[in-house]
Formats: sequence, C-alpha cells, structure tokens
Amino acid sequence: MPKDNSKIYVGDSDLGTGIPNSLVKAAESVCYSGVAAIQQGRLLNETAERYDLSKGELESFLYANYQDEQRKNT
Repeated sequence: MPKDNSKIYVGDSDLGTGIPNSLVKAAESVCYSGVAAIQQGRLLNETAERYDLSKGELESFLYANYQDEQRKNT
C-alpha cells in the first residue's frame, strides 16, 4: 500500500515527504515577506487617506516626518 503524503507539517524537521527542510524554511520566509509587504501597503494607503494625500504627496509627507524624527533623536 502506498504511503500517504497528503499531510505536511511545516516546521517539522522530518516532513516524511522528501521536501528538504531548507526549502520549507525558504517558503515560510517568502510568505512572511509577502504578509509584511501587504501590511506596509495598507499602512501607506491608510496614511494617504487619513491626511488626504496623493501618492506624490505621500512620499514627501513621509520623508518630512522621517527628517523630523531624525532631528528629535539627535
């Protein structure tokens, strides 16, 4: 009877499916990076909406706030 490999437990050191653990870790990293990019996009959109800014204005707004924070920390 063939072995059932339909269940994969991501993060286990022995997946039992022949998938290298390093490949699983790389896939997890890509997923986390994708989630971070989505969250960053949402934050930028929310900031633009909150302050009624166009995309060009948003860049200037963020840069000005970054400079203000740098001055406060020096």
